[in-house]
Parts: sequence; C-alpha cells; structure tokens
Amino acid sequence: MMRPPRWLAVAAAAWMVWLLVSILLALPAQPLGQGGSALVAFPWGRVTLNDLYAGFFVVAVWMAVTVRPWGWVVFWLVVLAVLGNVSALGLLAWRGWRAPSLVEVFVPRRS
Repeated sequence: MMRPPRWLAVAAAAWMVWLLVSILLALPAQPLGQGGSALVAFPWGRVTLNDLYAGFFVVAVWMAVTVRPWGWVVFWLVVLAVLGNVSALGLLAWRGWRAPSLVEVFVPRRS
C-alpha cells in the first residue's frame, strides 16, 4: 500500500486558506458584482470566465463520481456553486487526508 497523500491534503488546505483570504481582502475594495462587467468587456476576460466555468464542470463531475453518499454530493455541488474553487480545494484536502493512496483521491472506490 502506498503512503497516504497527506502532502496533497496540506497543500490543498493551504491554497484554500490563501484563496479565502484573497477573497476577504478583495471584498472591501470592490463589491463582488461590480467587477464582472469590466471583466466581460475584454476578450481575455471572457476567455478567463469560460476557462473557470469549464473547470467548475470538471470538478462537479469529479465530485459526482467520487463522493458518496449522494447527500454529500449535493452538499459539495452547492458549496461549489457558492464558493467556487474553495470547495474544490476543500474536497481535495478532505479526500487527500482520508485516502490510503493518491489514486483513491481521484478515483471512486469500488464497492
């Protein structure tokens, strides 16, 4: 058996904290909805948003495939819709801490 991927859990948790701090520091500078119109005014802003939502789709599929029971799937998908990649990093940290191998972080267990 491989070593548990605790390093992945620690890295994901640290990045999650950094992202949350970044969000909290940005909120007083500009309301959340105000920057959106400026972002979509630029072609690279639209590309960035398309890339972001493609990533959300990939993470949502990963969540739906690997998380059980379904109540937890719904929980993680709601958190993804509200907090974005904060939830992806949270799930990565959670699965990384609990999984016996790196493969089991990303691949569902077979019953």
